[in-house]
Amino acid sequence: MKKIFPILIASIVLVIFGASLKELLRAGDHFMERGEYYDALAQYQNADRISPDNPSIKWRMGAAMNRIAIALSGKAKTDSLRKANAIITKAIWADKNIAEAHAELAWNLAYMGLV
Repeated sequence: MKKIFPILIASIVLVIFGASLKELLRAGDHFMERGEYYDALAQYQNADRISPDNPSIKWRMGAAMNRIAIALSGKAKTDSLRKANAIITKAIWADKNIAEAHAELAWNLAYMGLV
């Protein structure tokens, strides 16, 4: 009985966090589709706190930062693009099979070349 209780607690925590993570990603994706990039980034950052090594979250954070950078100017734009680049690159190193991450990195590099 003593061994079952910790396993049960751990299982419940995983289910709760798993559902939360899925909902945060869904909310962030919804905000991205609507063009509400700051809200999307906030959702992705919350998801990143739950699962900090998840490359799916990282490339989404970078995508939101890329879109936010469009509206910025000067040093703020460059800083946002560089942070996005670092995050997306980290996602690609973790999982090279995420096509969206490669597309976001290409977008980022092209935009950085224009700035």
